[in-house]
This record gives sequence, structure tokens and C-alpha cells, in this order.
Amino acid sequence: ADPIVSLLFQWMSFDAVAAENVAIALRCYGIGLAAWGLTGLCGRFFAARMEQSKSTMTSLVALAANISISIALVQQGMGIAGLALGTTVSFVLCAAMRLWMLNASLRAEGIALRASDVLPSVGKTSLATAGALLAMLVAYAAVRDYDALPLALNRVFVLFVPLGFGVFAYCAVGLLLRSEQIEEVVLKLGRRGRGSSTAASEPQPVNPYCMDPPRRLLAWVKANPKLASQENFIPRITTFLNNKDWAVCNVGIELIGELRLPSFRHELAEITTCREPAPWAHRVLGGDFVKSGFLRRNAITALERLGETDALTERCLLMALGDPYFEVRSEAARVLGRSAESLGAPAREEAVVLLAYLAKGKYFEVAAEAVTALGHLALDAKVVDVLKTLHYHRNWQVRDRVVQAYGRLFARRIVANRTHILALLQDVLTTSEGFIPRFVLKEHMAELQDILLRDNQGPGR
Repeated sequence: ADPIVSLLFQWMSFDAVAAENVAIALRCYGIGLAAWGLTGLCGRFFAARMEQSKSTMTSLVALAANISISIALVQQGMGIAGLALGTTVSFVLCAAMRLWMLNASLRAEGIALRASDVLPSVGKTSLATAGALLAMLVAYAAVRDYDALPLALNRVFVLFVPLGFGVFAYCAVGLLLRSEQIEEVVLKLGRRGRGSSTAASEPQPVNPYCMDPPRRLLAWVKANPKLASQENFIPRITTFLNNKDWAVCNVGIELIGELRLPSFRHELAEITTCREPAPWAHRVLGGDFVKSGFLRRNAITALERLGETDALTERCLLMALGDPYFEVRSEAARVLGRSAESLGAPAREEAVVLLAYLAKGKYFEVAAEAVTALGHLALDAKVVDVLKTLHYHRNWQVRDRVVQAYGRLFARRIVANRTHILALLQDVLTTSEGFIPRFVLKEHMAELQDILLRDNQGPGR
């Protein structure tokens, strides 16, 4: 502390007595330097885990301890050293609380810190630090009275010579003990000295667990599906799903779909069928239920990606067809259509009735998906009566889906009479603003007519 304060402050009216007082305070602050670093590091962990309340709570406790201890030490006559020691003790207390809380959170997720993982590194680092301290003390004792140079250069010499010995001793002891942290620092310094081309060729280490913010974790999973499949994200996803922030909960839902985790099927079902009213403030702004429409829609998408359509999934999809949010109804209709082959007979019949009703609704997105699903799910030609009512629908995309549904019904031999379908197609309004730059509706119609008019066509003959 003395060489640092002398070099930086002991000039002009800042005499040796003032420098000594500042050096005493610096020593007291230096005792808590490691605790200060741990406090900041844990704070970043809590921020990444959306647990800022824990940082706030520990900071308030440390502030109260700082004030109390500092006042007590100053009253004992310790002066500025008492203030510095009070701050140091408060940082040690804060660091201990944050480490305990962080480890408790990780333990709940099955990835707690273990003593066997930490103690070897701490021990090696402590020995390296002790070696560096010893080297610096010996070097400082040898050069502290050096005065062969001008005053400013003398102070630079007295500060940096022991510092250089300390750095050398720290690295030497660390390398002798095979400290992974010091070896990594040396390797990085070597790469930087050789240029950036070597470093760029090596993959950067990542931590796919709880230290990543939700969106960054989701992006990593999407970019590295093979690596992600080897990790255990179940505890982390559980934390996301229980988060009151809908955006964080939505990341959990998307992760379930990306990783295809069937163990979360019941959680997705609860989100899809949530009917608990939202707080009045949310309802004033257009909300309906505690789990917002976006979450319910994405939960349906995740259920589809799980693959198996069991009885629970069937109930969720059928209930979603009556959801107040139109995107949920649209997504449920789409998934039902794509899951037609795996649906049970009762569920299929109920779905056809509900979809026929949705096909006549005011939202064209829902109507379009309902018509497509009917083409996959209908078990008899009665569905034609529903489709006929949509031949002159105000939105061309619904009429386009009607044409595609006729093609699907013909391919499935639900409506095997090609003459009948040709007559139905002649009644569909073909005007469309869907020029992309081609008329999709007319192309689909022409394609189906071509199939129906072929002499060697199998179905319907």
C-alpha cells in the first residue's frame, strides 16, 4: 500500500502523514477485495437468473451492517481505518449471503456447487497468492530505500519491481501446481501474442446452464441442437415455467418444443387450458387469463412437437378450439389437422363438429385453418355442405383452402365422384388479390381439375 499511495498522492502539500493514513485505509479495504469481487460476480449471476430481488436484499443487509460496524469502530478511536474495516466486513457478509443463496438455488435445480469442485482451485490459487505475497515482501524489503534516481522514478521503481516479482511468482507457483485458471491465462496470452487467427479457430467455451439469460439460452439451443440434447435443462425449464414474467415463461415453452421433452406434457396442458382470470389491471389492457394468449398458442405448438397425440393432448386441442384468443383457435385447428391419423374416433368426430363451426367464424385465419383440418379429419361427405357455404367467402385465402380441402377429400376417397367435385369447383369464386405474382387459388384449382380429368386416375373410377 505504501508504494502505491506514495507514487499516486504524496506530492506537494500531501505529506508523509497523510500518505500513511491513506495507506492504512487501503490495507483495510484490500482485505475485502476478494469479497468485493464475489459480491459483483454473484450479482451478475442473479441478474442472469432474473433473481435481482436477492441482490437487493443482500445489499440492504450489508448496508445496515456497514453503517453499524463503521460507527462502532470509529467510536473506538480507529478513525478512517474503522470506516474501511466496516466496509470490508459488510462486503464479506454480502458475499457470503449471495454465495449461499446462489448455491441454494442451484441445489434446487440439481446443479449445486460441490466442495470437491471448488476446493482444489481455491487451494491452488491461495498457494499461488501466498507465493506472490512472499516474493513481493522480499523484493520490497530489498528496494524500499532505493534512491539512486530522481524522486518520481525512485517511487516507480520501488512499486513495480516488487510487483513484477509477485506476478512472476504467482504464475510460477500456479503452473507448478497445474492450476487450470493460470494455465488458461498463459495460453490466452500466448495466443494473443501469435495473433488472432489461432484463437479464432478454436470454439469459445459456453455455459448452457443457468448462467445464461433466457433468450440467449434459447438461441444457443436452437443453434446447437446436438449439444443441447446432451444437457439436462429440466430444472432450468421448470424455473422458466414458474416465472411470472410471460416472456420468460414463453422461453421455457419454446425450449420444451425445441428439446422435445415429453415430461412437460402436463405443464403444457395446464397452460393451454388455463382459465384462471388475469388480474383486473391486465384485463383492462385486453388480457383474459393468467397465461396469456401467446403462451397458450405456443404451448399448443410445443405439444405438437412432442410427437405423440395422447388423450390429454386431444382434450387440450379440443378445448383450445373454444379459446377466446383467435390465434389459439387457429393453431389448435392446424395441429388437429396435422394429427388426424393419430386421433381417436370420438375426438375426431368432436373435432369435425367444432371445426365446422369455426370455419364460419369472422376471423379468416381461423376459418382457413379449420377448413384445412376438415379436409384431413372428415369421415364422410357431409363436410361438403360446410365447404359449399364458403365458396363465396370474402377472403380469398379461405376459398383457396376450400379448393385444397376438396383435393384432400378426393385423395382420401371421402368424395370419390370427380364429376361432383368438378361441379363444386365451378361454383367457387376465383377472384383473388393473392397475386404473388401468380394466382395461387387458380393454380390449385387447375391442378385439381387436371387430376380429376385424367383418364388413368385411380380414385373415383
